[in-house]
Amino acid sequence: MQYMRTLAVTCILLLIGTSVYAQQGDFWIRFWDDTEENFGFKDESGQIVIQPKFGFFSYVNRLEHVFIASEFKDWKLDIYYLTKSGNEFGRDSIYSYDNTPDCESEGFIRFRDRKTDKVGMFDRNGEVVIPAVYDDLSQVKNGLVTALKDKEKKFWEEHNHSGCEHFSWTGGKTMLIDTANSVLIDNFTDTLYLDLYSHLHQDLLDEKPNREYFPGVDGGFHSFVNYETDFSLWLDQAILDDFSLDKLKAGSADSLVFWKEGEGWVSKPSDRILEDNFLLIKDALSLRQIQNQDFFISINGLNQGIFEAEAYNVYFDNCGQALTGKYPLMSVIISHKNGDDFYQNHFDFLKTEEGYRLVSITLRSGMITD
Repeated sequence: MQYMRTLAVTCILLLIGTSVYAQQGDFWIRFWDDTEENFGFKDESGQIVIQPKFGFFSYVNRLEHVFIASEFKDWKLDIYYLTKSGNEFGRDSIYSYDNTPDCESEGFIRFRDRKTDKVGMFDRNGEVVIPAVYDDLSQVKNGLVTALKDKEKKFWEEHNHSGCEHFSWTGGKTMLIDTANSVLIDNFTDTLYLDLYSHLHQDLLDEKPNREYFPGVDGGFHSFVNYETDFSLWLDQAILDDFSLDKLKAGSADSLVFWKEGEGWVSKPSDRILEDNFLLIKDALSLRQIQNQDFFISINGLNQGIFEAEAYNVYFDNCGQALTGKYPLMSVIISHKNGDDFYQNHFDFLKTEEGYRLVSITLRSGMITD
């Protein structure tokens, strides 16, 4: 009898585990079915918690709290927001850009009111925390959101109809709000590359060369690191001034990625690469400090197709998109022109928790040896 009771309880638990999206562990991992057309989720122990049924519009590598799900039901595509607890909602308010569904950021996900074309924010449980009163919202970064209001869409010349997503915003204002929809800065900017994770709120203005300052609605000041200025100062001080192998090693990641003819992108331990190619790298990168040298700094996200190692997973969100706002890739691009011959050398530095680190080199002026 005891055995029968135990068996009955076990069966009930198994049914619960497969029919209810229980919250087990910190995140669930995507896995594909045999056709590689539909995916489901496994928990961290490898147990299936949702059978493969999602696909087409959906794309997520891991599920932390909420994502935009899509599946075919009765030969019709059903797109909705889904939480780990099994809550389905928001079928009439899916947020996407360029046919890419929004991805959860810090437990929040955007939605669009189809009647007004305005944007708001759901929390991880599907509750509206920011109403759909904005023209657009950024993803959440450090609890902060860039919000556009009273803007107009200026469609690009070759795409001048409202059905196309290629446009620029004009007029109106850009604000900084938090996830409780409280306005922090009424006149903000989205044209500078600011590190919202460096946010400081202070009563007095204490200007530093690598920070941008904005008056807050409460009378104080909010400041943020300007990535481009901050990186330029770091590069000069940490590497270029009194350039040495030791300084270059200290400013580099444990491994370096570079292009090798016949093999493509390869990754090798940095110490050996830097030792064998120090003079080549020094000559090429030192041009950054030469007056009138043609160079610029480009800010991008890490390319997951190149940086595939597990150690780089932290630099991508749940959907596999680079976390550019937190871990930007700062590329120093130095141009060279000699008659009709034009080429560019690239030095890519990734912002990490330990600071900027050289992770990739592309030299057209010489061959990296390993």
